[in-house]
Amino acid sequence: MYLQLDNIRDLFQDYPCIYRATDRAYNLSSFVYIHDNVFPPYYSLHTLHVLENKEVAKKLHPPKDAFFLILVNDLSEEIEFKECPAEDLSIIKIQGADIVTICQRLLEFFDDISARGMFADSMLEILFSEGGIQYMLDKTRPAFHNPIFVFDTDFRLLASTWDENNDDEHGRNIIEAGGFTQAEYDILNKNHIHKKVTSSEYPVKVKHPELGFEQLICAIDTKKDMGHIVLNATNRPLVEEDAKLLYILKEAIDQQMKKDEFIRNNRGFNYEYFLRDILDGKMTVEAPNADRMNYVESKFYGNMYCMVIETARSLGTINIMHVRSVFETSFPNAVSITYGGGIILIFNYAKDSFMPKKDQEMLRSMCQQYGLYAGMGNCFSNILELTEYYNQALRSIELGALTDPAPNLFLYKDNYMQHLSSVFRQKESLDAFCNTKLKLLLEHDKMNNTSYADTLYAYLTNERNVAATAKALFMHRNTLVYRLKKINELVDIDYDDFSERQHIILSYELYRK
Repeated sequence: MYLQLDNIRDLFQDYPCIYRATDRAYNLSSFVYIHDNVFPPYYSLHTLHVLENKEVAKKLHPPKDAFFLILVNDLSEEIEFKECPAEDLSIIKIQGADIVTICQRLLEFFDDISARGMFADSMLEILFSEGGIQYMLDKTRPAFHNPIFVFDTDFRLLASTWDENNDDEHGRNIIEAGGFTQAEYDILNKNHIHKKVTSSEYPVKVKHPELGFEQLICAIDTKKDMGHIVLNATNRPLVEEDAKLLYILKEAIDQQMKKDEFIRNNRGFNYEYFLRDILDGKMTVEAPNADRMNYVESKFYGNMYCMVIETARSLGTINIMHVRSVFETSFPNAVSITYGGGIILIFNYAKDSFMPKKDQEMLRSMCQQYGLYAGMGNCFSNILELTEYYNQALRSIELGALTDPAPNLFLYKDNYMQHLSSVFRQKESLDAFCNTKLKLLLEHDKMNNTSYADTLYAYLTNERNVAATAKALFMHRNTLVYRLKKINELVDIDYDDFSERQHIILSYELYRK
């Protein structure tokens, strides 16, 4: 932590004070109390020198930029130093305080800062040394003097201070279960503790409702569920310092878990970073980076398809690396990345080729086999437009799963009308848009329990071919001819007018969705 006089000012907010710092103020690391007749043999530019009154200052000759805290009766008092202008020093003046209170607060403040600084430095060292979460707990256990548990999102035990946790029955039960016991689940649900913890950046203090000891619980990351840490006060009562140190520990564990996830799910290929930059909005269609595009054009070319697998929707645990490997092995023209909690696959085909039906069916079969919810957008040819087709793939899953809740591959081309209908309804009146003649048929069907609107739609979408329409409706040809005659009696449709045919088909599609 970079300490300056404004941090000291905050420490004494209950007293009137003013301060001024030089342009080259150094970082404070400690303080020293200078008595009337006890002067320092040397001055440290990282030390706050505390004076009980301004008279002591007149006997001192400090170097430029040194720090001083001086007790005064009036903040307007001028401070004079021996052979050193006061404007060359960083000085805070405090009015109406006694020296014992000042020194006691400073002692507690610097002790606290020192402890947290060394603790944080240890965490940083462990992160760089690849020690892992368990090593963090082993190294920091003496700072807490109490047992600690680290759980993942499924409440399974990731790490623990094993020796201390084995000393009591509660800890042994969790270790033997490899995570939460049923009793812990029941307590969590009954007392709504988990909701409080996941919404708080700072550790939450609670009392175990069954066993009576206090606990500090904190979420590893409040924006993404990555698990939580529990400190049990079974050896000694909790102190204020515990929450501060636990916060530093959870930040370190958060970074370690994200580092582990990155190493596990990413293989360091250049295209992975490039694709993430596109999806994060760091590269645009209007202003491509020429150097990067020279490489990318050889990797992403022709006609492309973006497929997204939402791993969070899966009913079971997904081995992301295995899934990526399976798809890339089955489709040599595909590359994959992890993004937004899911898997993105991009398939490349030649400029004059599109994804064959057999490839779509193979992808669908693989999704069903592995229990995956996946969506695929339309074909595109400019990789810088990836974001649009990534969003199409996500919409395909959202819309497709509404009608088919089982794991599957959902194509945007099969669900675009639902998307169009949703967007249209947000801005326009469906009744106002609907073709008047189709609306009359819909009203007639509703009142007379007929299906003339369905028949007309099938006739138009089958290119006004009576045989094809009868087959599609599982209807005898004569029955279809009779229905078309009744439709013509109810409404006058110009079947040769393309615009009218198109209006009727689109109106029906919007009403049906």
